Amino acid sequence: SVTSIGIRAFCGCTGLTSVTIGNSVTSIGGSAFSGCSSLATVFYNAEKATGTIPSPFAGVSSLNTVIVGNGVETLPANLFRGAENVEQVILPRSVKTISKTFLDANCDAVVYCPKGSYAQTCCIRYGWVYGLLDSSSSPEFIMANGALLHYVGSKARVTLPQVDTIGAGALNGNTQIVSVEVSSATSEIFDEAFANCPALQRVIIPASVTYISAYAFTGSDNVVIYCVEGSYAQQFAMNNGIPFELITVTFNRPEVVLRPNQTLQLNAAYSIALSESDLLWQSDNESVVTVDNNGLVTAVGSGRAVVTAANENGLTVQCVVGVTDSDFSLQQLKGELDTVNNTLYGLRAGVTADELKSEYFAANGSCALDCNGTLATGDKVSLIETTTGVKAAEYTVVIFGDVDGNSWYDGTDAYLVRLVANGLIPASALTDAQRMAADCNHDGNIDAADAALLEQAGLLLNQIDQTESVEELQTNCVYLEYCGLIDQSAESTEPVPDQPQNEPAAEQGSLIARILSFFRSVFLYLFNLLFVKIA
Repeated sequence: SVTSIGIRAFCGCTGLTSVTIGNSVTSIGGSAFSGCSSLATVFYNAEKATGTIPSPFAGVSSLNTVIVGNGVETLPANLFRGAENVEQVILPRSVKTISKTFLDANCDAVVYCPKGSYAQTCCIRYGWVYGLLDSSSSPEFIMANGALLHYVGSKARVTLPQVDTIGAGALNGNTQIVSVEVSSATSEIFDEAFANCPALQRVIIPASVTYISAYAFTGSDNVVIYCVEGSYAQQFAMNNGIPFELITVTFNRPEVVLRPNQTLQLNAAYSIALSESDLLWQSDNESVVTVDNNGLVTAVGSGRAVVTAANENGLTVQCVVGVTDSDFSLQQLKGELDTVNNTLYGLRAGVTADELKSEYFAANGSCALDCNGTLATGDKVSLIETTTGVKAAEYTVVIFGDVDGNSWYDGTDAYLVRLVANGLIPASALTDAQRMAADCNHDGNIDAADAALLEQAGLLLNQIDQTESVEELQTNCVYLEYCGLIDQSAESTEPVPDQPQNEPAAEQGSLIARILSFFRSVFLYLFNLLFVKIA
């Protein structure tokens, strides 16, 4: 442990922004910190230093804040003599002796101390301007008049207390802090509140904040502001070129249709973890649905209502609820319905929305299918309850082999599957529907066998006039062979992403074979493009 700081020990250290004098220090030499032109904050914990100290901070004009640690009893003469620009001094209740020349006679510092403390008595005796620390102050958070003056803790992730204001330099120079969450009670953030924090990566700022100093984040180059859409914090980040991410909250069911007396538990999911995550719930039509404080929705009578949940950070999320006693159902005709993965499959390539409604599925009772145009992998099909106009269910279309989402399977899809099979792109880069479509031979893997099947399909598709009607296509033997290559009615199980794939033995373990396979796929892809262009 350091017990002594020598004369001019740190003189001229221009990069020093803050210094902590530990409790083992008994003496500090004269001009120890002279010439430290960036030194702004001193944490003084030297409990054993009692004698006169010969002006270690003389001429340090940048010094503006002095924080005396709890446990220090004596503040010796001349300790901050010559530091004329000190603006703020924090004194704990433990202080029992304060020399009148502890501070420079020319500085106009405000001394903050506990009510009824010896420090308060000295402030009155010496005529110093002083303020009283809030009773809610702690060893980590120093607060006065509803403002956070300083955070003096060492945690990497901090939730700030309920204060109106984050004062100038409150966390300035903290080298350990990584993440900060600002309270929803806070409205203002002042100069350099989060400045010079090299490890700071995330600051969560609620919608309650209506002022942020342009200098609040000076020198904190790695910070990202997390905020609510449309908030002052978002506008501040945009205006000052600071990266930002919008905080969102979503429901497990954004729309739902219930029967009278049926209940539904709504669960909210935040895009990031928040300490202030409690929600206030409300129904805009309690004759249709009610909702309790925990998000349990109860259907009362027929109609339509909107359930809204809001938190203290300014986030809101809504669920549209329809209540009906009418019967409705979706009937499978030629198509297949997977209610576990909410997918529709068993569809031919190039199927249209009208064909889906007339040939593959029938909407019975008070419901209708909502979709348009030519359907492809990844497209959404909604089941609307017609008496309330509320979406009862939403399904994702899967056409096996159609990985790129253009409704057909061909060389382009083979190219994508080859990239996955050869490990050039991860399967997790595909959507759930794309992964299902890529496993077009339904063996649970996305591998070279799927790519070979799609390459064959691409060669056949180039011989088909896709503008022909369905009736005309049904008489085309090439089209029938194309359709017969891939079984569209097989169960739509999603392959596990990013697992080692089982390729044919001839290719397995052979880097050369994998490379040749990849370039073969590229060649076929380019050939297909050229063929289509010429045609």
